Amino acid sequence: MMVEGFVLGVLVSLPVGPVSIGLVQRGFTWGFWNATFFGSGSVSADLVYIGLVYFGVAPLLAERWWLRVIMWGLGAAWLAWLGIDAIRGALREPDTEGEAGGSSNWQSYLSGAGITLLNPLTIVGWLTLGGGYFALHPPTRTLGGGLLALLAIIGGLMTHVIVVSALTAGGRRWITPGIIRGISVAAGIFLLVVAAQFGWSAIQSLWGAPTT
Repeated sequence: MMVEGFVLGVLVSLPVGPVSIGLVQRGFTWGFWNATFFGSGSVSADLVYIGLVYFGVAPLLAERWWLRVIMWGLGAAWLAWLGIDAIRGALREPDTEGEAGGSSNWQSYLSGAGITLLNPLTIVGWLTLGGGYFALHPPTRTLGGGLLALLAIIGGLMTHVIVVSALTAGGRRWITPGIIRGISVAAGIFLLVVAAQFGWSAIQSLWGAPTT
């Protein structure tokens, strides 16, 4: 059960998305700790939804069309802001000598948490994967077993965060400031594209809303 939970956490983290792009961009631009704080924020949000799945609340959220509209809309605005901020940051001289300070680290934490919290696909994903995992292992139905399962999943998620943060931060010494700026611009454009997709999903959810 613990091994499968750990593997589940790692596998969920692997697909390239806003969180992975944010990790890479922050690791190259501001260093290990900034990227790790960003990833930790995302994992914290994952923990919220995994907990909701475990306690059976997540299906109620997934069925609310108005909640999907709000989350898609806020998610689009959040990603657009992060994308613009990444591009603006590329216009400034990147800090390749030292890592960002504490306040910037906490801002990264909030950014990571926001990306995951405001993504309705997070609920759907954990409903499918997490729900199946909890159903497969009867020990998770007890409080102790459930906590162990959550710790295993979090361990997998955080392992991905730490490995990516370490690799990108370590690679900073081998690349030029121009390449770092290019990475920030590319990450910003990617986030803006995803923001547009989120916005379109909000419109589609609003069109598909029940009329009664």
